[in-house]
Amino acid sequence: MFFILGAGHKSNEEYQLETISHCGHCNNDSKWMIGKVTHKASLFFVPLVPYKTEFITYCPICKNGHMISKGDFEWKLLESNN
Repeated sequence: MFFILGAGHKSNEEYQLETISHCGHCNNDSKWMIGKVTHKASLFFVPLVPYKTEFITYCPICKNGHMISKGDFEWKLLESNN
């Protein structure tokens, strides 16, 4: 029997925040982005099981950013929708 297992398939969700933040890396003021990246294991090249989820916030100009917690992600997403 032969199985092809893999990992590394990613799905991305990105949202733009309503507040303007300053980026210390590129020295620009802009509406930052928040994102959710889900890594999935695959079987026969079909993504099946998520094994890691990362939450990030980053500058849309230079893409510099940092990881945030799930709670911060949900709070910022809720804040930007109101």
